[in-house]
Amino acid sequence: MKLKFIVLLMLLGNINYAFSQTKAEKIHKLLEACDYNAIGEQMVESYGKIYEKQLNGNQDALEAIKDWSKEGTEAMFDSLVLIYDRLFTKQDIDDMLDFYDTEVGKKIIELTPTIMDLTTQAGHNWAEANAPLLEEKLQPIIEAEKNKYSFESLYNPDEEFKKLNPYTFSTPQKAKSGFKSEQFPYTIHYDEKIWTELDCNKINGMADACFYIEGEDTFSMIIAENEEGDLPYLKAAALVNVYKVASDVVVKEVGMLEVNGQELLKMEMDASINDYELSYYNYYLSTDWGMIQVISFGGKEGFKKQFDNIVDMNNGIVVD
Repeated sequence: MKLKFIVLLMLLGNINYAFSQTKAEKIHKLLEACDYNAIGEQMVESYGKIYEKQLNGNQDALEAIKDWSKEGTEAMFDSLVLIYDRLFTKQDIDDMLDFYDTEVGKKIIELTPTIMDLTTQAGHNWAEANAPLLEEKLQPIIEAEKNKYSFESLYNPDEEFKKLNPYTFSTPQKAKSGFKSEQFPYTIHYDEKIWTELDCNKINGMADACFYIEGEDTFSMIIAENEEGDLPYLKAAALVNVYKVASDVVVKEVGMLEVNGQELLKMEMDASINDYELSYYNYYLSTDWGMIQVISFGGKEGFKKQFDNIVDMNNGIVVD
C-alpha cells in the first residue's frame, strides 16, 4: 500500500512538472510571437542613439554600450518568462497567443519596435528640452538643504542646554605638564607621557596650542578668541564649520559640564571627511574676555582606544 502511495505521488509530481513545462513553453512561444528579440535589438540601438552625441561618435564607446544593453535584454528574457508565469494563468497565455495571431495582433507585433524607439526618443527629447524646468524645481530644494546648515538656521540665542551627569570634573592628577597661553588667560594641563606638543600650522593655523598622541591619529587643539559669543553661538559656529568639510555628521551628545570651576558646553560628534570616519570630543567656553574651544578629534577606531586620554586632556583646561 505504501509503495502504491509513493508511485501515486511520483505520478502527480510528473503531471505538475509537465503542466509547468507546457506553460513555460507557451510563454516562450508568446514572447517569440511578440518578437521580443527585435524589441531588444531596438532597445540596444536606442541606447546607442541616446549616448552617441555625448560620446562624440566614439565607436568603441558606442559598441561597449550596445554590448552592455544586449546583455541586459538577454538577461531580461529569462526574467520575463518567470514574470509571465507568476502573473498570468495558462488560459491567459493561450488567449494572448490567439490574439497575437489576429491581424491586429500581428500589426502590434510588427510596430512594437518602432513604437519603442519613438517612445524612447520622445522621452529623451522631452527630458533634454525640459532640463531647465528640472533645475528650476530642484534649485529651491538645494538652497533649502544648504540653508539648513547655515549659521542663521543653526543659531538659537534662546537655546538652553541640560546639565550632564556626571557634571563636575577637574584636572587629572597625572596631568603634570602645562601650556600657559601668552596671548590669552588660560592654561591647559596635560600628561606629557601621553600627549606631545605639535606645530599648529600642521593641523590648524588658527589654533593657539596643539597636541597629538604619538603613533595614533589623535589630536587636540585649543582655539581662543577675544570676541564675545554665548554658548549657543559657539555651538552653531562649530556645527557650521563641521558641515562645511564633513558629511554624515552625527551629534551624539550636547550638554553642560563644570570643569575646574568653569561651566562649559560639551559636544560629541561623529563625521566623515572623504570617507574617513572621525570622532570629536569638544569643549566650548564663553568667558568675560572671549571664547575658548578645546577640540579633540581623531580616526574613529583610534579615538575609541584613546577616549579616556582625550577626556583627561580636555579636563585640563583652566581659565586663569
